[in-house]
Amino acid sequence: MSQPGGEVTPMDFSSIIAPIDEADFFSIYWEKEPLHIPKQASNGLELLLTLETMNRLLSEVMFRADECKVARSGEIVPPSVYISEPGMRVMEKTATDYVNTAKLLSLFEQGATLVFSQLNHKHHPLQVLKETIERQLSATAITNVFLSNRNSQGFSLHYDSHDVFVLQLHGYKIWSLYDSPLELPLKSQAFGSTGVRAGPLSSEIRLDPGDVLYVPRGYFHEAKTTDAVSLHLTIGVHPYLWVDYLNDLIKRIGSQTPALRKSVPMGFMRTSETGKEALIRDALLELSNTAGLGKLAGEVHAAAIDRKIEAGTHAVPDHLREILAASDLSLQSRLIRRDAAAPLAVTARASAIAVTYQGRSLQFPASHGPMIEMIRQDDEFTVADLPGDLQLELKIRFVSRLIGLGLLTLARKSAPRKQAELAL
Repeated sequence: MSQPGGEVTPMDFSSIIAPIDEADFFSIYWEKEPLHIPKQASNGLELLLTLETMNRLLSEVMFRADECKVARSGEIVPPSVYISEPGMRVMEKTATDYVNTAKLLSLFEQGATLVFSQLNHKHHPLQVLKETIERQLSATAITNVFLSNRNSQGFSLHYDSHDVFVLQLHGYKIWSLYDSPLELPLKSQAFGSTGVRAGPLSSEIRLDPGDVLYVPRGYFHEAKTTDAVSLHLTIGVHPYLWVDYLNDLIKRIGSQTPALRKSVPMGFMRTSETGKEALIRDALLELSNTAGLGKLAGEVHAAAIDRKIEAGTHAVPDHLREILAASDLSLQSRLIRRDAAAPLAVTARASAIAVTYQGRSLQFPASHGPMIEMIRQDDEFTVADLPGDLQLELKIRFVSRLIGLGLLTLARKSAPRKQAELAL
């Protein structure tokens, strides 16, 4: 969304699908059918990444071969066509690891589509959006930026084994969607491995700047440009599937249930279908009778979400500045939870409490429990608000460590900073 002065307000999932309500989206469209959302007034989505920014990145930044693909007329161009010539080896790297930008843009001029798979590492607004969506959807999000010349087609007709949100940033593109006979494919059922063919054409959609298109996994689609250069972002969402969850749960239960660690009976394959069914039902009954199944199921889910969060780079804006400013903390210093929507895990032990946030952990004495609980409940507070009889120095040290973790940030008006220290 745009602000006065042309700056871009950080986006989240709800702003991407607006004006569609989140509950309606997940009940009506998610994993069921495509959705085209025309641009809403002043959503500023097209400011997330501009052609001017792409020009700057292509002028100033080196891209590795694994960060850029080239597609033309439905075919993938081999990287050997556009990577740099071999050069002197330095620290096990050679010039062949990097893209020759001049060759890359020559292919673009000839009608190719350039696909940048890790541009979020080089353009911070994309990284913020990626991590925000990952936290909100408890899923892995992959960003791909597509730069297509006029009258061109990058990839040919295909389906994806993950859900896709297309954000049109510049120009326009024509998307063709086809009915899909393959419902919710797994990663092992990726396009090209199943022999499944597209159903009949169901719709053609023109995406203009600011438009959003949601395509569920398994839906065949293709996109083409006509008389306009197109720049769009796709956000591939890889959610936690039931099949993965149950697999994780069975492994955890098996680690503490000896009956499930027994071998399959000898001669099982020669057993009748009725006999196999009875044995499988017995095993499933053993699973369902596991003591504390609900608590265990919650722990398995939480661990899976933590793994997804740990996979991110967790870029924290102005983190170094915040750490330096923490040396000036006082009773009146006001602290804010950096992202109250992000999960904060607290594990209490006999003499210590572990706090885990975005895949990183800190341990505190059990006496810090009341302060940790207050932070879980309150999004904003001062050092003086922290409960307990601990000395001021201990409370300040506690807050400083959480600032270092990235969980807390100093409110601007209460963060005095020494100019010499912050002249980075």
